[in-house]
Amino acid sequence: MTQIPQVALIGAGYRGNAYGDIALKNPHLMKFVAVCDIKPDAVAAFARKHGIAPENCFSDSITLLNTLKNIDAVVVANLDKDHETVAVAALDRKFNVLLEKPMASTVEACQRMAEASERNQRFLMICHVLRYTPFFAKIKELIENRTFGTVQSIRASENIGYYHHSHSYVRGNFRRLEDGSPLILAKCSHDMDILHWLTDETPLRISSFGSLKQFTPENAPQGAAERCLDGCLLEMTCPYSARRIYLGDHTGWPVSMISVDTSIEARTKAILSGPYGRCVYHSDNTVVDRQIVGIEFTNNITASFEVHAFNKRTERHIHIGGSEGELTGCFEDDSLVIKFFDDRPDVTIQIETLAGDHMGGDLRLMEDFAAALRAPLGHEIRTAAHKSVTSHLMALAAEQARVSRKVIELQRF
Repeated sequence: MTQIPQVALIGAGYRGNAYGDIALKNPHLMKFVAVCDIKPDAVAAFARKHGIAPENCFSDSITLLNTLKNIDAVVVANLDKDHETVAVAALDRKFNVLLEKPMASTVEACQRMAEASERNQRFLMICHVLRYTPFFAKIKELIENRTFGTVQSIRASENIGYYHHSHSYVRGNFRRLEDGSPLILAKCSHDMDILHWLTDETPLRISSFGSLKQFTPENAPQGAAERCLDGCLLEMTCPYSARRIYLGDHTGWPVSMISVDTSIEARTKAILSGPYGRCVYHSDNTVVDRQIVGIEFTNNITASFEVHAFNKRTERHIHIGGSEGELTGCFEDDSLVIKFFDDRPDVTIQIETLAGDHMGGDLRLMEDFAAALRAPLGHEIRTAAHKSVTSHLMALAAEQARVSRKVIELQRF
């Protein structure tokens, strides 16, 4: 393929728009020529930005897939629960697919999607963008070069941040386990994928503990109303106040998620009547607000991972113990430190900073996607579906371990 790849988007929410914006800023990569979303205003907004003709705007994904013939790929960024149906349908119609994580909420569904990719000889690429970030790519390089010896253990954490968790997992689309995926899959399939990628080993056993502890009606402070703007006595001082989070001067994420129209009037209307205006202690959320996971890999490598809501800053931390030294780093700080066990001095590595979401990972992912479209048979995709299935297995096993309070043997699982 020599021309600019022509791409359709299914799911014009925040992530879909993030990928669309990269295409606008890098027109040599691809062009979005069609869009589908169940929200008409989201379709209209995306179509205006990309100059998409009305006949290529859809509200039903299957109709889009049945109608369009002369496109090269489909980007699937709709809700998690619909990923399998749409991705398999696109693959069966011989379209290459870029799929937002997680793939699906069951092992069987993930396997069916990977099989559809193989059956149709079309690639299914998963948006595990952390593999593409300069930060984790550098760690992978250091491990492969045995810069601090061989890997013995990894300790990683994701601090979601109080406002992020309240937005996405208490009030937002990912708040209910019954309607989607557990937190360890919906949010942390990235982290499971990174642990698997960095170790390059097979996970054997997983244990996990966690719960929904804080954001429950039992913990509602005295005077808290059902909704923030319904006369709540604590609204002006509460850190989770919908007014504080959504009605300030900032109109980017997460504010842009509650209304396509980001005027103060539209945002006020959204929190007066929609889920984002509910008290965090009076929502219908059921996903956990903290969880820890222990993993044993082949080659006797152990790893631990912790995720929780209770942090002011959204950030990821990592510590890797090697046979000759240790590596530490914070993803958001763009630097790594290696401390050797012998007389060698400590080494600080400054990581290249790229613009865009996930510290430049989104851009690198889209570059790889475009490269795969131009050379589908000769390009090795870093996050092909068959490589990403293991991380989903790890996350789902961790959730079963948490619920059952048992150690899960991955081979049996």
